[in-house]
Amino acid sequence: MKTYCASLLLSIVCCFFAPTASFAQGCSDAGFCTMGALQPDQAPEQASLKLRELRILHSVSITVSGALVQSSNIDIQWTLGQHWQLQTKLTPYQQTVSEYFQTQGLADAFLTLTRQVVQSNQGQLLMSVGAKIPLNRATLTAPNGQVLPMRYQSSLGTYDVVAGASWLSRRWLVAVGYQQPLSTPAIAYRREALLAAGISPEAAAYIVRYPETVDYQRGSDVMLRIERNFRSARWNGHLGLLNIYRLQPDRSRQASGELLPIVGTDGLVVNLLVGTGYQFSTRSGINFLIARQLYTRDRRADGLDRLWLANVGWYTRF
Repeated sequence: MKTYCASLLLSIVCCFFAPTASFAQGCSDAGFCTMGALQPDQAPEQASLKLRELRILHSVSITVSGALVQSSNIDIQWTLGQHWQLQTKLTPYQQTVSEYFQTQGLADAFLTLTRQVVQSNQGQLLMSVGAKIPLNRATLTAPNGQVLPMRYQSSLGTYDVVAGASWLSRRWLVAVGYQQPLSTPAIAYRREALLAAGISPEAAAYIVRYPETVDYQRGSDVMLRIERNFRSARWNGHLGLLNIYRLQPDRSRQASGELLPIVGTDGLVVNLLVGTGYQFSTRSGINFLIARQLYTRDRRADGLDRLWLANVGWYTRF
């Protein structure tokens, strides 16, 4: 309990007082908002730099239910010729801690290929295709051996395809994207099984908020990012909205054996993102971000219910 309270206090301090980031996941997406053309805080001149880039990022967030989530990311981008870029992103560690449960494990890997379609004095048009690869099947358990809800899974447990495009100028970035799950995770979270395993009454009251996910099918998402950028010789900043709309409700198998929609899991999520960065040289710099969820769907069976998020990252080009 003391450890959780200390971690939660630290995350609150980070969220409110940390400077704000760049190449970071927003509050509530399934990972595709930081892939290729869909990334925040892109500069038009970046596409003309024929360099490899390594990014290391650490993220701290607070969920709607008060859980603390920490994750680390490694991101490498290669320029291929004049118009192509390959991005690989790995989340080797994610930890979720609440007053009642704690999990940690591998998360997801991402692979994205981006093409510069148009380049002019007015801006650039980029298009990307990519994939999300799970590093586990979403089967993390409580100490009693019972599977926990998606909020406590370090990976979504699905193979996904992603496509998107962005138009970026010196001042504006507009990006649209689509993410489609191709598989189902192995998670078989049943609330009654966890309750029957003898958890405390407080933990039982806490866990009721999470929908059951058996043979869980996540709906597809569309994304719209609108961002205003501010740039000087070494400093940059951005302010934007990240909008994600789930086209279909998620589905889960009920005790009757039927695979039914989970009511309230489709619809819109809106996040506000504010970031800044400092460039030490043409080859390295740091970035910071704060994101705040402004509007969300009624239910979040996928566990992507982050209310506040703060990131700090470092990058180098070589």
